[in-house]
Amino acid sequence: MSHIKELIITQYDYLTDLEEKAFYRDFIKDDNSLEYQEVETDAKVLIKKIKNGIHIYRICDTITDIELILNEEGEAKLSSEYGEMVFNTKLIKLIEENNKVIVEYQLLNNDIIAHKKYIWKIKEI
Repeated sequence: MSHIKELIITQYDYLTDLEEKAFYRDFIKDDNSLEYQEVETDAKVLIKKIKNGIHIYRICDTITDIELILNEEGEAKLSSEYGEMVFNTKLIKLIEENNKVIVEYQLLNNDIIAHKKYIWKIKEI
C-alpha cells in the first residue's frame, strides 16, 4: 500500500461556470490547518479551522485574507500595492470529512462579487 499522498483542489466558479483542478504532493496538514504552495503562481496558501468556520489566507502578488463563519457575515480583505479592498463574506456550506473539506461561499459588496466552491481532498496514490 502506498503512503504517498496527494492534495487535489477543485474550484468551481458559479458566476463564470468554470471548474479548475490542481494536484499537489508538497503540503502540510494537521488537525486544524492545511498549507501548500501553488505551482502556477507560487502563492502560499493556508487554510485554517476557526470557531464556527474557516479562514483562507493566500500570499502572492496580492494578499487575500478570507474569514468564513457559519450563520454570520465574515470579512475578506484583498491587499495589493494599490491598496486594500474589503468585502463581506457569506459562508453557504462547510463540510469537513476525514480527508476532505468542502467550502462554498460568496463575496458581497451590495451585490454578489464572487460565488465559489472549493474542495480540498487528500488521497493516497
